[in-house]
Amino acid sequence: MITAANLSVHLGDAEILKAISFNLPGAALSAVIGNNGAGKTTLLRALCGLQKSSGDVTLSSRRLSDHSRIELARAASWVPQFNYVPFPFSALDTVVIGRYPWHFGRPTKKDHDIATAALATLGVEKFARRAIPTLSAGERQRVLIARALAAETPLVFLDEPCANLDIGASVRLLQLLRQLADDGRTIVLSIHDLWLAAKFTNQALALQAGRLVAIGPTATVITPPLVKDLFGVDYLSRSE
Repeated sequence: MITAANLSVHLGDAEILKAISFNLPGAALSAVIGNNGAGKTTLLRALCGLQKSSGDVTLSSRRLSDHSRIELARAASWVPQFNYVPFPFSALDTVVIGRYPWHFGRPTKKDHDIATAALATLGVEKFARRAIPTLSAGERQRVLIARALAAETPLVFLDEPCANLDIGASVRLLQLLRQLADDGRTIVLSIHDLWLAAKFTNQALALQAGRLVAIGPTATVITPPLVKDLFGVDYLSRSE
């Protein structure tokens, strides 16, 4: 389970998150929704220890502040929305780097085998020897998600993982993440596609201007009144 108690984030004079408290269940795929600037990315970064915050975060019954850096790296993986990679590493090497908390710079055959399997799981094994800068944005995104999965952490946080993917790749990714959650991983992602969120996620958390406005099973959160309130548009189901 992920628990936040009075979680707040200030960036300069701006209060990005405002005393948020919630519980998210373990072994579930949870969506964070909200309009641009609602605080979704900041929340995810705070939950995995990448953003300085006040209040308490507890991951699997242990406070975030009680984790060492290595313990946290073995507990939680992070996939950012922007997938710029400054060095011309191959896709395989990029995924192997994700296992650093386990091999400390001396990867073994096991590390390479896990990395290769992760690339195959994301459907990008054919790019294993390709340099990351030569891949499309969507291909790079899937490589970075493979890196997170290769780390074998029980918690995975993804910021807009579908942003650079076409609809087919997005559906396949959400199917994979849902299966991983059903198998025991705790996965939290921010997402703008409410249809994908409604179809695949167990839980949803809605933010508005840095405040928590709804949380619960996805079907009870993503409703026409809430979507109207958050985005200012009427939300129609796919059948309509």
